[in-house]
Amino acid sequence: MTLIDLSTIPSSASSPDWDVPKVTVGRGKHLVTRTSTSTTTVIGRALKELGLEFKTFLASSPSLQELHKFIRPWILPGSNQVQPMVLEWMSYFGSPVIAAKLERFDLVAALLDCGFQFGPGIVTHAVEIAVKTNSPATLEFVLDRGWDINQSIRFDSVPILGQVVDNRALVEWCLSRGADPNGTCARGYTIMQRAASKATLATVKRLIAVGGDISPTSQSAGVVAHAVEGHSEDKNRIPIIEYLLSVGADINAVYLIQEKHDQFCLDYLAMDKTALHVAIHRGDRTLIEYLLVRGADATAKTRNRFTNMRWMDVVEFAEHREHTDLVGLLREVKESVET
Repeated sequence: MTLIDLSTIPSSASSPDWDVPKVTVGRGKHLVTRTSTSTTTVIGRALKELGLEFKTFLASSPSLQELHKFIRPWILPGSNQVQPMVLEWMSYFGSPVIAAKLERFDLVAALLDCGFQFGPGIVTHAVEIAVKTNSPATLEFVLDRGWDINQSIRFDSVPILGQVVDNRALVEWCLSRGADPNGTCARGYTIMQRAASKATLATVKRLIAVGGDISPTSQSAGVVAHAVEGHSEDKNRIPIIEYLLSVGADINAVYLIQEKHDQFCLDYLAMDKTALHVAIHRGDRTLIEYLLVRGADATAKTRNRFTNMRWMDVVEFAEHREHTDLVGLLREVKESVET
């Protein structure tokens, strides 16, 4: 292990020898962040090497005793906290996320107690493990550490409830902890959309019963399009669609309601498409015929990355996707509506 006299390491960013990974923020069309690990001091280079050693060490899934032994030389006297500059380098290369990915939440807890940051990466792995083990233990851990159950995990990732909608026991656990079925994220995706795509009919009904809003004016208005996206031969979503329509969902609502944001671009794959466009994209004739019978608008146009950002009617879109077997049906329905 790299060894350095702890008293010689700067403890404040105001020190001229403070030498840690540097984050730069640039602005083009959107904010872009970059991190550099280049160093300018002898101590910086030594701590970078320590950080790399720590990364390898954590990846080996050490015992809790071994972790404490590795960390101990870098703890500030009279405390349980890692020296600030050491922590910057260790955190960059050896984040607790590594331990979470290994399902070692005993190590995660120890690292957090030493000053390492708690963040979305840990929550992501906690959710994955909860689903895998059918146990909320790791979810209890992140809530105990201060995570808000209704907080989106990332800008494009809905809160915990939305990540477990295909596991009824975990859904009930989340609801018992105060989860809001109307949770969303900065990009505009919602828990109810994920439920429409992935959850059982019983779970969808349960979420509606506890306040899930799928009305045409809600953020989740496009639930039918999401249910269509989740449909397959072995995962029939038509009963879900029938139920959603019966409780007020709009079959012609767009897939995603999103607003421009300074920090990230729009989801150009998700924009300006309805349930019918999703079904055409998939080439699913049976689903298309069903949607048309249930009132899908055959005159609605779509524009997104799948159309090369050009507006297309349903016939043009089917041709563009090379679903030639659908062209006649869609042309006939579209013309019948327009005349």
